[in-house]
Amino acid sequence: MVCYLSAGSWENWRPDRLSFPPAVLGKNYDGWKGERWIDIRAQSVKTIMKARLDLCKQKGFDGVDADNVDSFWAKTGFPLTRADGVAYVRFLATEAHARGPAFGLKNASDISDDVMDLMDYAVTEDCFDQGWCADSSNFIDANKPVFAIEYTDNKINFPAFCLQAATLGLSPLYKKRNLNTWENRCPTP
Repeated sequence: MVCYLSAGSWENWRPDRLSFPPAVLGKNYDGWKGERWIDIRAQSVKTIMKARLDLCKQKGFDGVDADNVDSFWAKTGFPLTRADGVAYVRFLATEAHARGPAFGLKNASDISDDVMDLMDYAVTEDCFDQGWCADSSNFIDANKPVFAIEYTDNKINFPAFCLQAATLGLSPLYKKRNLNTWENRCPTP
C-alpha cells in the first residue's frame, strides 16, 4: 500500500493543518478548494513532512506518493526555483527511505534525472491526456516502474491509452478522480 501526502500544498481538512505557520502558506491552489501552496524551503514545512512520513511508517505503508512536488513551476506566492524543487524531493526521498518506505516521483518528470538515484518508481497523472507519458522513459530505462493513472473525467480513448502504456512499458490504471474503489485495468498482452 502507498501513503499519499500532499508535500507541496496545505489542505484545510488535514489533521495537521494548524501546524503550518501562516508565513509558509502561499497562494490558493487553483482548482482545489481549501488548498494552498506552501514554501517548500521552510524548515517548519520539512518538520511537518517528517511527521507525516513517520505516520506513513507507523501505518505500515510500503511506499510514499508525495503530491505537488513540482510546485516550483506554479504561482505559489514564493520565489521557488527548480533547484528548490530538486532539493525538496531529495529531502523527502531520503527521509522516506530512512523510515523504510519506497519513494516515487509524481508528475515531475522534468526533474527526474536530478533525483533518479533516490527514486524507486514514478507516478503520472493524466500524462496520456496531456501528451507527456514518454517523459518517464528514463524510469523504464532504469528498470523502475511508472504507474500511469488516467481519470474518467478526461474521457480519454481507453484502448489507445492501453496501447501507448504497453508500448512505453508503463503500468496503466484508469480511475475516477475521487479515487474511490472503481478502476479499469488494461488487458494484459
